[in-house]
Amino acid sequence: MMFVILFHTQFRIIRIIAFFFIVIFIGTGCSKLENSNVVGIIDVTEAFNKKGSIKLSEVCNNIEYIIIETTKESLVRKNLQVFANDKYIITRAFRQYLIFDRTSGNFIKEIGHYGNDPNGYRATCIVAPFDQVGGTIKAYGWETGSRYFYDLSGQLIKKIKPSQYVPFVEFLNNDIYAGFVKNFNGTEKIKIALFNQKDSCIRTYPNYLTFSDTRGGAGWGAEGWFYKNRDQLFFKELFNDTLFQVTANNLLPRYIFDLGDFSPPYEKQVEDGFKENEADKYYFVRNIYENMEFIFFTINYAGNGYQGFFDKKTNEATINYFNDKCSGGFINDIDNFIDFKYSSLNRDNELIGFIEAYKLKNWFNDNPEKALELPLHLQKLRNIKETDNPVIMIAKLKE
Repeated sequence: MMFVILFHTQFRIIRIIAFFFIVIFIGTGCSKLENSNVVGIIDVTEAFNKKGSIKLSEVCNNIEYIIIETTKESLVRKNLQVFANDKYIITRAFRQYLIFDRTSGNFIKEIGHYGNDPNGYRATCIVAPFDQVGGTIKAYGWETGSRYFYDLSGQLIKKIKPSQYVPFVEFLNNDIYAGFVKNFNGTEKIKIALFNQKDSCIRTYPNYLTFSDTRGGAGWGAEGWFYKNRDQLFFKELFNDTLFQVTANNLLPRYIFDLGDFSPPYEKQVEDGFKENEADKYYFVRNIYENMEFIFFTINYAGNGYQGFFDKKTNEATINYFNDKCSGGFINDIDNFIDFKYSSLNRDNELIGFIEAYKLKNWFNDNPEKALELPLHLQKLRNIKETDNPVIMIAKLKE
């Protein structure tokens, strides 16, 4: 039995390596793999089996809290994501982008709005909605496949409409942007398409994964995840375990998220009933961010959300357990306060998170002794109302 398991594991690794060579040498025309793009393994299965409490101090030095203003105009909606730079806090929610002052938490303005008018958009973007370098916010436009870009003053400054339909896009540089081509029917031969400023397709990278079942078409949200690290663009497909770097000339495999038997089958993404009846049996890797030391990611499994990270120095992945005391976040041992769950990572090596007001109230009610030991600036958070906006949490990563 042990021999069978080892043989199966070795065969899977050999198959993965063979796939990499096909992608690199045939698909992209690249003559060799760049030294900075060595393929690594992120062993999610082992990390999940060993999951335990992750202390925030393992990756961060300090944490700050910002109470963002709550008014009728600034009340954030559901499905919240939070981003930040050195001046602003940006919230993305259902049909809503808001900007707050990072220091004071004062509400500044709404960026664009939902509506079919000159400054309106059709929907907010889940994948890479805020570009910290360009200072732009991205939304779905009303023309089929279009994207609108707003600056932080709220002006609509740019529109793109790719010549091929791509549900998720991100700029590679000032002249080129990349789009993920979803495999709707199982026979799509393109994975990533590159477009120029005139929205013309200038290059494609092949998709070798196929399936024959086309009975359905469930929506999965962020099926094609783009993110940037030091101006380099990276991509992962929800139903594919490989994390790629996207360049102007190549699609380079960087890491495999080894999910073992819990890897969602590629053909299941469009199968009727899979999302409702079977998806809980598999690991879904989402919300990937990276800096020089770590790759952060979340895992959705069996209805629960877990947060983890991969340490590039040790080549080890760590995932937090989920229970009533730790809801999938990092244990906050820096100030012994409420657990930290990240929403994004910025270029200043800061993890951005938030805590809903009602959870904050519950923590104070459930931890009266701990609350008395908190510094005064944190004890003041007990005055938050349950109906207030979330409190923003920004943790500085170790360097």
